[in-house]
Amino acid sequence: MYHPTKMFQIKILGTATYKDDEDTKKKYYEQLDPKAKRQYTTSRSPGSNLIHPDHLEYLNEENHFCTVEITPYKIEFLKLSQPHHTRVRFSKVGAEWESEYLVP
Repeated sequence: MYHPTKMFQIKILGTATYKDDEDTKKKYYEQLDPKAKRQYTTSRSPGSNLIHPDHLEYLNEENHFCTVEITPYKIEFLKLSQPHHTRVRFSKVGAEWESEYLVP
């Protein structure tokens, strides 16, 4: 992830868990803007081949929405600034987090 205004980048490494139970889906799906919801209702699943964008069809009731929970084990933070950039790596060791500076 990169924030262009604040000039920082975050990279997260972790283990992802797919959450597809109805309660979790409903909780987060209902928070989406209607225009965003439409992107999860294509008749074909995301990433599948499409002959032309004009041929994309949408479903009325079903959707392809799910949530993914990431349990991080390593995080890198890079702050771009003058006179020096700052880069820090946080690594989970057991139940604790350790940090170390890196060359940007």
